[in-house]
Amino acid sequence: MSSSKEFIQKYFHLKSSTNLDNIFSQMDNLSEIRRLQLEADFVGVYYAKDKKDDSIALSYALDQSHSYFNLNLMEKLSSDEVCQFLKEFKNKVSFLPTKNLTGKLKTFAEKNDLKTVLIFPYINEENHISTIVTFWKELPKIPTLKTLKISQFISQMICKQMIIIDDVHQINNYTTRLSELIQMFETPIGDYRFKDFVSTIIRKAQPLVPVSGVALFTKDIHTKKIRIQEFMSDEKVKLSFVKSLSKHITEKFSEGKKGKLNSDEWHDLSKKFKDYYNATVAVQFSPEKFYNFVLVLWTNKTSGFKGHDFDMLTIFSLFTKSILKNALVVRNVRRAKRIMEKSSSRMADIETTAALADMTSGVAHEFNNIIGGVVGRLQLIKLKLKDDALVSELDKIESMVMEGAKTIKRIQEYTTGARQKDLDPVDLGRILKEILVIPKSKWKQIAHDKNIDIITNISARDAVIPGHSADLIDAINKVIENAVEFSPDGSDVEVALTTNYRHYKITVTDKGPGIPRNYKNRIFYPFFSTKTDRLSGLGLSVVHGIVTRHGGNIRVTDNTPNGTV
Repeated sequence: MSSSKEFIQKYFHLKSSTNLDNIFSQMDNLSEIRRLQLEADFVGVYYAKDKKDDSIALSYALDQSHSYFNLNLMEKLSSDEVCQFLKEFKNKVSFLPTKNLTGKLKTFAEKNDLKTVLIFPYINEENHISTIVTFWKELPKIPTLKTLKISQFISQMICKQMIIIDDVHQINNYTTRLSELIQMFETPIGDYRFKDFVSTIIRKAQPLVPVSGVALFTKDIHTKKIRIQEFMSDEKVKLSFVKSLSKHITEKFSEGKKGKLNSDEWHDLSKKFKDYYNATVAVQFSPEKFYNFVLVLWTNKTSGFKGHDFDMLTIFSLFTKSILKNALVVRNVRRAKRIMEKSSSRMADIETTAALADMTSGVAHEFNNIIGGVVGRLQLIKLKLKDDALVSELDKIESMVMEGAKTIKRIQEYTTGARQKDLDPVDLGRILKEILVIPKSKWKQIAHDKNIDIITNISARDAVIPGHSADLIDAINKVIENAVEFSPDGSDVEVALTTNYRHYKITVTDKGPGIPRNYKNRIFYPFFSTKTDRLSGLGLSVVHGIVTRHGGNIRVTDNTPNGTV
C-alpha cells in the first residue's frame, strides 16, 4: 500500500528530505491512531492547496485483516465533492449511510461493502482545505464527546502537518526558481547579437512561472511604432488574441496616452483578455533611453498568477533590465572598436589620397605650363606657314595636346578637394530622377546595347543636403556608368536612395564580376584602372573628390553572390 511519502512526492514532486520523511511517518501514524480510536475500517486523509483544486490523498489507514479493492478510486476527491461536503455539513461531524454518497466514493464503498461514512472537512484561514473520510463496515458506536474531540484534534494535527509540508514545498520551489534566475547572469553576452541575446533572456521567463506563452514588444525610438519581436507559446494561439494584444499594448505604451504603463511595474490585463486566457500580465522596462520593451505573459492555469509568481516576475524584470544594460555596454564597446578600426583605415586612406593629391597637383601644374607653351608655339607656327597640308597636320597635333589638357583638368578636379564652391539645397531624390531621364548619358547607350535594366528604389523622402548639383550629377553618372560597363548582358543595375535617419545613402548595385580584394583600397586612387584599354583612370578618383567635398563617404562592398555595391 502507498505511504504518505509516496502520495505527496507523486503530486508535489518533492525531493527526499530526512525532516520531511519524519513528518510523513507521523502523518501515517496519526491516521492509524484515528482509525483505532474510532474503531474504523478505513481512513483516508485528503488535502487541497486551493478551493478550486482537486483534493489529493495524503494517507490511508486501514484494517489489515481485510482486502480492499479499487484503492485507485480514492487517490483524488474532486473539488466539487469537497465543496458539496462543506456546503451540506458546514464543517460539522456527520455520520451518514454510504448509499447517500456519489461518484468515486460511492463506488469504492460498494466494492468493499462499507456501510457508514464520516466526513470531516477542515479549513485553515480559508486557504487550505483538508478532508478526512472514515468508513465502517457496520454501523459504528456513537463516540463520546471526549473521543470525538480527541479525533478532531488528531485530524487537525494531520492537516497542519500537510500545511508544513506545503510551506516547505513552496520554499524549495521558490529557492529553485531563484537559482534559475541567478543563472541568467551566466548567459554569455559575447556569443549573441543583441537582438538574439534579448530573445534568449526572455525565454528564461517560461520556467519561472506557470505561463502558457510569452510575447516581447519593442518600441522604435525613431518612428515610435511598437512591434512584436518575440512570440513564444506552448499551444496554438488565436490570431485575434495576437491582434488584440498588439493593439492594446500600442495604446497603453504609446507616449502621451492616458493610462500609460509605468516602467518596471507589472500590470494585470486579465479582464481585457479573459475570453482567451485566465490571466494576462505585462511589464515595461527600459535598459537605456534608446531601448524600450514590453514583456507580456499569459496563462490558462485556474489560479492565474499568484503573489509569489509576481515576486518572481518582478525579480526577473529587474534582472533582465540589468543584464540587457550590460549587453548594451558590451555592444557599444564593440561598435566603438569597429568605428575606431574603420576610422584608422579611413584616415590611412585619406592620408594616402592626400599625399597623392599633393603629388598629382604638382605634376598637373607642371604639365599645364608645358601644354600652354606647346599650344602657344603651335599657333605661332600655323600663322607663319602658308602650306595648308602642314597647317592641317599641326591642327591634329594641337587637338591631341588639347585632349591632354582635358586630362590635366580632370586631375586638377581630383586635387581640389579643399576648393569651396557656393552650396545650395540639393534634393538627392530629384537629382537621381533627372539622371535617369537624361537622354544622352553614355551609360544609357551601353545599357541599351547590353539589354540591361536600371531599377530604381527611392525610399528616402525630402533627402535635401547642401551641395553642388552639377558635381553630384557627374559623380553619380560615373558610378552608374561603371556599373553598366561591368554588368553582364541581360542583367540589371539597381540605383537606390535610403536613409537611416542620420545619413542619406545612394547605392549603385551591379551583378558583374566584382572587384578583386587587392584592388578595393586602390580604386579611388588617381590613374588606377582595371580596364585594359588606354584610359586615364581618373573616373572614380574624381567621384571620390566630389563626395569628400560634400562631407560624405564613398566605399565599395561585394554584392553576394557576385557583383559590386
